[in-house]
Amino acid sequence: MKCAFHKGRGKCRMPDCHNQVYARQLCVRHGGKKICLRPHCTAHARGNAFCLKHGGVAKRRTCEVDGSQGYDVDFSILQVLAKEFTSKRVHIDGLEVWKDEDSSTQVPNVVET
Repeated sequence: MKCAFHKGRGKCRMPDCHNQVYARQLCVRHGGKKICLRPHCTAHARGNAFCLKHGGVAKRRTCEVDGSQGYDVDFSILQVLAKEFTSKRVHIDGLEVWKDEDSSTQVPNVVET
């Protein structure tokens, strides 16, 4: 069952593919999303036609969870890692990630937010 926003989206035109269409009647896997312009890179392009590893940028919406320290800026992958792994609790696309108290590793916990 699809939500009201996604109910009108079609299926990929490739044979035996049941993924949702992204663009040009293709799903992301079959070419519906642009690829990074860097030679030999197969990652998906973000802002300015490159993937995050090769200089693309992504816009992040401000987190709406009470008490979180969400932000609304352009960021590179290195800025994301620096911001999210220095705090004890962060929200990543509706998931809550807690830093393990006993070590420096990250322990992801899926929490309804």
